[in-house]
Amino acid sequence: MSAATQSVLAKLDRSGVHVVPATARPPRSTFDITDVPTYAVCCNGALLVDRGGRTLWEQTFDATILAVAVSAALSVAPPGLGFGVRCGDVIVGNCRYFELRGRPAPDGSIEVSSADGLLGVNAHSLSFRSASAGSRELAEILGDRIPVDLGEISMSADDVLDVVPVGVSKATGLAALGSHLGFGAGDVVAYGDMPNDAPMLEWAALGVSVGGAHPDAVAASDVAIGGPDEDAVAVHLATIFGQLRSWGDPS
Repeated sequence: MSAATQSVLAKLDRSGVHVVPATARPPRSTFDITDVPTYAVCCNGALLVDRGGRTLWEQTFDATILAVAVSAALSVAPPGLGFGVRCGDVIVGNCRYFELRGRPAPDGSIEVSSADGLLGVNAHSLSFRSASAGSRELAEILGDRIPVDLGEISMSADDVLDVVPVGVSKATGLAALGSHLGFGAGDVVAYGDMPNDAPMLEWAALGVSVGGAHPDAVAASDVAIGGPDEDAVAVHLATIFGQLRSWGDPS
């Protein structure tokens, strides 16, 4: 996140505007990005937390259905499929998932040898990774193996297929925060670039797709702007809140 964007977000926060990341990330790494937010919608909408670590709202999978679905996915997937679930900041997954993730596992993460290792786990989100297939290909291969009573397929990146609990999206996480703080969809401006952002962009009063966004995000948005290299989010936020003159050019 650029210094210009950080500056605009901080000024909005000080003026009483709630700045809320809505992300596939877990809480710890979300709050590490910036000091601004008090609240975060994490795990693709299944977990709402505050900076102090308090859970305000959450939705988890039925652990038995989860284990059965992952086992079924492994039976039809390309060899070497990685699976992992997020339980807040902790990941429970097979060794291939951690290898393909390409960075150190969060503290407390657990490696399991089979889908049975997910039994009894209170998971907020499920992800699949493969060295030979991207998110679209995995959706085609595994889609029929994800039962409707487990959850819904979502995509937060081109190389990972996500599944969230039934009825969950970033929009439901923000709606839960709205119930806590007293705002509704009509008060929200949302920014996004991936298919997992689409429900949130449709739900918000103003949905904004950023430069390079996936076609699904663009289709769900009301407005399209430039990309991060242009500090487009900072400029757009400053403009819609009528602050460019008093703040100066955020670029």
